[in-house]
Amino acid sequence: MGRTERRPNKDDDGARRRVLAIDDFAHRKGVTKAIQDCRKRKEKKRTATAKALRSYRKTMKQEGFTPGQGASRKRNNGDTKVTAAATTDSNDEKEKEETTMNNTTSTTKQHQEGKKFHKTNPFQQSLRKAKESKQKKQQDIVDREAHEKEREQKLKQRRKRSKQLRQRTSKGQPVMKHVIGDILRKLERDKQQEEQQG
Repeated sequence: MGRTERRPNKDDDGARRRVLAIDDFAHRKGVTKAIQDCRKRKEKKRTATAKALRSYRKTMKQEGFTPGQGASRKRNNGDTKVTAAATTDSNDEKEKEETTMNNTTSTTKQHQEGKKFHKTNPFQQSLRKAKESKQKKQQDIVDREAHEKEREQKLKQRRKRSKQLRQRTSKGQPVMKHVIGDILRKLERDKQQEEQQG
C-alpha cells in the first residue's frame, strides 16, 4: 500500500516551454516582420516579372513569332572577379572583394569617360524579324487587294461581253456588230500571245 505514483506532468517529457523575456519577444516579432516584408517584396517582384513576360509573349505571338527565341537574355558584365570572392567568409577575402569591386567600378568609370558604351538591345533580332513579318503581311495585303481589283474588272468585262453577245435583233438573230467585235478581240489576243512566246 504505501507508495502513490506521481503522474508525469506535461512539461516533464522534455518539451518544456520557455518563458520569453519581453526584449526577446519584441526582437522576434521584428525579425518575423522583416522576413514577411522580404517575402512580400520578392512576391511583388515575381508578379511584376510574370506580368512583363506575359505581355512580351502576347506581343510576340501577335507579331507571329514564338516567344523566347532570338537574342540571349543572359549577358556577361565582366564582373567575374566580384562573384569569385563571394563564396568565402574570411576577412582577408572580404577585403579582396571590396578592392576588386572598387577596381571594377573605377575601370568602368574610366571606360565611360573615354568612350560612350552603347548597350546592345537584347531584342534586336526579334524586333527585326517582327518588322520583316509586318512588312511581308502588308505586302501580301496590297497584292491581295490588287488581285481582287483585277478579278473584279475581268468579271465586269465578262458580264458586259456576255450581255452584248446575248442581244438579239427583232427577228431573233444575234447583233453582228458585237459578234464581229468579239472575234476581232480574240484574234488580237491570240496574236499578242504568239508574239510573247516567239
